[in-house]
Amino acid sequence: MIQLSKSTLQKVEIAITNSWSPSTLQNYRYLIKKYLKFCQKEQILEHLQTPAQEMVLCAFAANDAGHYLVSTVKNRIAVLKAWHTANNWMWNGSEHLKCILNGVKNLSPPSATQTPQFPVNTCCKEMLCSYRAYTTQWYSTKQLLTHLLKCRLFNLRC
Repeated sequence: MIQLSKSTLQKVEIAITNSWSPSTLQNYRYLIKKYLKFCQKEQILEHLQTPAQEMVLCAFAANDAGHYLVSTVKNRIAVLKAWHTANNWMWNGSEHLKCILNGVKNLSPPSATQTPQFPVNTCCKEMLCSYRAYTTQWYSTKQLLTHLLKCRLFNLRC
């Protein structure tokens, strides 16, 4: 292992910390705490937590199966991977983790999937612009949105 001076190590720490935006770091910290709490709850030994062994990563991902979309779970795993990168730890996610993520995808709850949204047509865009310009034309935002919904549902011209 390479021995670096304290000041150099501090510079490395500052550089790594500044490789992500403050809001990203805040989200990462939250998810890392969530991972560590999961490990504590499951009584996973510390040396298996960092660097995370693949079975621990799989268990963490599978824990959310049926509750969240796979994209949410993949984002959480990506945070753990970034955490490993920042700490220069070996990443142990491999084929087994990919299989688990595929299972999480297949178990995603129907309520978590979004139905495709219709694009806003030119007519509706014009109505929104006119609403901004002439707010007295509509009594409320609710009235405007109700009208826009009717336009969408019945393919009416505005």
